[in-house]
Formats: sequence, C-alpha cells, structure tokens
Amino acid sequence: MSGTLISSEIGEPYAQALMSLAKQNNLTEQFGQTFRSLSSLLAESKEFKEFVLNPVVKGEDKKAVLKKVMGDDANPYLVNFMMLLVDKRRIIFLEPIVEQYLNLLRKLNQTVLAEVTSATELSEAQQANIVEKVKAIAEARDVELKTTVDPDLIGGVIIKVGSKVIDASLRGQLRRISISRNQKRRATPRRTGRINFGADLQRQPLRKTQTSDSSFRNKFGSRGLGNALVNVNKE
Repeated sequence: MSGTLISSEIGEPYAQALMSLAKQNNLTEQFGQTFRSLSSLLAESKEFKEFVLNPVVKGEDKKAVLKKVMGDDANPYLVNFMMLLVDKRRIIFLEPIVEQYLNLLRKLNQTVLAEVTSATELSEAQQANIVEKVKAIAEARDVELKTTVDPDLIGGVIIKVGSKVIDASLRGQLRRISISRNQKRRATPRRTGRINFGADLQRQPLRKTQTSDSSFRNKFGSRGLGNALVNVNKE
C-alpha cells in the first residue's frame, strides 16, 4: 500500500469529523476558505510545509506558527481542530486532511475541481470561459479552478477534471503531430536493395520478336534456319 493511500485513509475520518462539525454550525464554506488558503500555502511554501510536517519540531512551535498563519479572525472551532492535530501528532497528515475536507465540500455543493495548467497567467475572462466549458462537460452546478503556470506548454492549456485530461496546449498538439508522422512512416513499406526478377518479369508485357522466318531467309538464304544451324555446327 502506497504512502499516499495510507495518508488518505488516516486523514479521511478527521476530515469527516470536521465536516460534521461544520454542518452543525453552518461553517462549511468558512472552513473551506481557510483550507483553500492553507492548501495553497503548503503547495507554494516549502519552508512552511517542512516546518509543520517535521516530527522533530516541537508541538508548541507548530501551534504558534499555525495560529499566526490562520490569523486572529480564524474560527475558534477550526483553530482548536488544528491544535488537536498537533497534540495527537496527526499534523503530519495535514495535507490529506485538507484535501479530503475540500473534496467533501465539493460533493456537498455539487462542485467539481478543475486543475488548469497554462503557459501564462489566465485572465478573468479566460477563467470564466473555462468554468462554463467544464460545467457543460462535467454536468456540475459549479466549478472550482486550481490554476498553475507552466511556460513549457508554449501556449494553450491543460485541464484535468477527475480522471479526465483535456490537453489543448501547443506542446500537446506538436506531440500529437509528431506521433502521427512517426506512425505514417512506420506504415509505409520501404524498398529494399534486392531485385525480384520473377516479379519484374510478371509486370513486364511480352513483346513480339522482331525476327521472323523471312529475315532468316534473307540472311542465310532460301534454306532458312535449318541451313544456318548446319553452318554453325561446321564452324
């Protein structure tokens, strides 16, 4: 069993417990906003991630940093939940817990997550256009965008919704063109250096000989071919 799967299994009951608490207090979206910010911070700040997930760092130090990151206006329920994770030494599973909660929230709101990778930053109009297209494809009520920039795409975007991937990038188009050309080259038979006399002879039409019996008479006399053969034998 992979480490990611184990982490997800451990994080799921914590995420479900938090979702149950959020539903009871009408705080599902408020917790979601905090967790989205926390998820982005974990992805963007290697220093923060290593500090919080490091089992060697003291729990009190982790609590102080988490409270500072969440801010003074953070919901007390959520702050207590984070402190509990530290005390239970489950803070190392913070990432899967956050992701599991956000997944539960999307299911609750009939929302799908669209991970969009683009060559450059997308404008608000471009993001809105992608949202509408994903809604139609996934038949979802709403779409949550998670955008990243990858200049290697050259142009266009790659959209991932669940297990579906839509590659509309210029790099992807060039790769498909290259694959198509290679397949055509492999399908085209190559001419070899061998000569197939039998096949060549079958393809060539039979031509009538230009030599006739009258030509032999003209060349060898009235006796024709028989006399010519006698003369050859004598030689």
